[in-house]
Amino acid sequence: MVAYLGWILTWQGHGGGDLATPWWQWWLVSLALVGADTGLAIVKEKTKFDVVIEDVPNNLRILGIKAVRALTSLALKEAKELIEGLPKKFKEGVSKDEAKEAKKQLEEAGAKIAIV
Repeated sequence: MVAYLGWILTWQGHGGGDLATPWWQWWLVSLALVGADTGLAIVKEKTKFDVVIEDVPNNLRILGIKAVRALTSLALKEAKELIEGLPKKFKEGVSKDEAKEAKKQLEEAGAKIAIV
């Protein structure tokens, strides 16, 4: 690469200046493409999460309903319907800490939880 650069610079001295310009343009474009391929883009961390109740064993449904009611303002009927029609999103667009806390409480009640 250095030898090629030296050749272009010496050629430029002999009236080959127009040859150096396209090479430098190619060089800058190729550097931009290499930079784009290396994944140098900044990745934003996810800030909103969904809590999904995947399953609640039949013998622990009452505990699951109580946990759902403790974490939300749902009435008994709505909490029961939520537990019976699984898998369902329990909470949507919550913070990471809130999602972890809900997962902890629901898992203590015997539910199988996923944070998406």
